[in-house]
Amino acid sequence: MLRAAIFACGIFVSLCGATFLLADKIVVFPKREAVALMNLEAPPNDPLGAMLYGAVAPRREFSLPEWAAYATVSVGAVAAVLALGKRS
Repeated sequence: MLRAAIFACGIFVSLCGATFLLADKIVVFPKREAVALMNLEAPPNDPLGAMLYGAVAPRREFSLPEWAAYATVSVGAVAAVLALGKRS
């Protein structure tokens, strides 16, 4: 069971690294902008909806160095291959 979890984590990390190879930067939108992009509105007189849809955060952009993609792909691949190794 532990080997399967390590294998799954290795594949996930490798896929994240492959995504990093394709992306130049990652942009995280604040909730209000994301709601506006999806054309969603909070229901009137809904305090929970106002809390969820009314939060404002600064727009964040993450630019990854070139080596980060290769490092995550290789770490994930090594973890997945070691999880498939011979049982002792």
